[in-house]
Amino acid sequence: MKYSQLNSREKEIVTLIAQGYSNVEISSIIHLNVRSICEAINNIKKKWEVSSRVQLGIIAYHIKLLDANNIYKRYKNRWNGEENEKSSFHRAN
Repeated sequence: MKYSQLNSREKEIVTLIAQGYSNVEISSIIHLNVRSICEAINNIKKKWEVSSRVQLGIIAYHIKLLDANNIYKRYKNRWNGEENEKSSFHRAN
């Protein structure tokens, strides 16, 4: 299984990517600099033989790293034109 190819940090990062977090947000969440996040993402893409973070998200979904209902809850307010913590985060940075 592709998930077993990843170390614990990479597993955490790919799960956050699949949840829609940006590199800057991931950096803030797991307390690593953005460059380290980018390097980890490149390593994951090499291990999984993909070329984009979208493909990482798709694989993560298929191997059950995330639940579509959780994604819906995260973005529901944004889709309804309301504020949420992610949009506020981007304006602040």
